[in-house]
Amino acid sequence: MREDDVPRVAAIERESYPDPWSEKMLLDALLHPIGFAAVGEHRGRVEGYLFAYELHGEGHLLNLAVASSERRRGLGRALLAHWLDRGRRLGWSVVHLEVRAGNDAAVHLYETFGFERAGLRKSYYPDGEDALLMTLDLTPKETNGVP
Repeated sequence: MREDDVPRVAAIERESYPDPWSEKMLLDALLHPIGFAAVGEHRGRVEGYLFAYELHGEGHLLNLAVASSERRRGLGRALLAHWLDRGRRLGWSVVHLEVRAGNDAAVHLYETFGFERAGLRKSYYPDGEDALLMTLDLTPKETNGVP
């Protein structure tokens, strides 16, 4: 993601969330020393994005959204897969995220990647909705004694 992508990302943010991040918050996340940001494009136009923190061998997904006109076409899945592949290459042990408890589509997406429900944050969002805590264990698994 580049700084000049922020206005388009902000537009997607506004149409996706009831309490959207401001352009300043998005820019701060983009420039944060432990931050990671990526965009997904369709026909040369930014149509989705992902923000995350990467620190101490772990990843924390902050925000993932796709423009309403491009949803259910695999862009969010591709952004998430790209970021998780990066984490595996970097040797992360775990990935964390919070997701609105009522966002069934997002919860399902995360579960298809192997995320598990790890807890609940009551009234986490400004409108009072709860957040599900989800984690994905990225440590290599042993099979028959072979890592």
